[in-house]
Amino acid sequence: MHLAIAFSVLSTVLCTMVPQVQAIRSGVTCERLENPIEMAKQRCLCTPCHVCEYNREKKSCDFIRDNGIDLTDGSEAPSVQPTLEASEWFLTEEELTKSRRGVPRSDLQVFTTGNKVDVFPAGDTFFASVYQDVERSSADDTIYLAAWSTDDVPFDPINDPTGTNSSFKSIMSRAVDRGADFRALVWRNMLEMKQNIKMSDAINSLPKPV
Repeated sequence: MHLAIAFSVLSTVLCTMVPQVQAIRSGVTCERLENPIEMAKQRCLCTPCHVCEYNREKKSCDFIRDNGIDLTDGSEAPSVQPTLEASEWFLTEEELTKSRRGVPRSDLQVFTTGNKVDVFPAGDTFFASVYQDVERSSADDTIYLAAWSTDDVPFDPINDPTGTNSSFKSIMSRAVDRGADFRALVWRNMLEMKQNIKMSDAINSLPKPV
């Protein structure tokens, strides 16, 4: 307790001695933390803590001086366009057969061309698109899900933050009620086992397609 109080007092004194912005380099800005509580929580006086520290000589925030430290954010590095050759991204027939322990897979192509692709720059646009697509599903549709993890999250958190109408369970339940066939292939995620078991039980409890 005494140490925390002493740290807070010292932090308050130091804060009055330093300007708001102390150092800028390649997109990284060292700034002082104004709140003593934040200083105690983050255990530093200057942010970002992993590259900034309080310089006693300058009496201001500055970059941590260490041999070999890289303070750049990479903005000056030239971008490199990845190869667009499909053959460089996908396995060949021989590689596929080898991965299947010698069992050939002759009923599918290794890759296809001319596909329609939707690019989502952020997660909210992706979930909004899925939400709209699932809500439009009918008895003639099949919904496939391949996931690393699942949870009963709202697909429209801006308009429905509690997930009353847009939660995973609610939208899939409505889709199945309309006659859509919903199938999921979810990885056995041991890190989030409880929530995945709960969602697995919820998915398996949905009525089977007719």
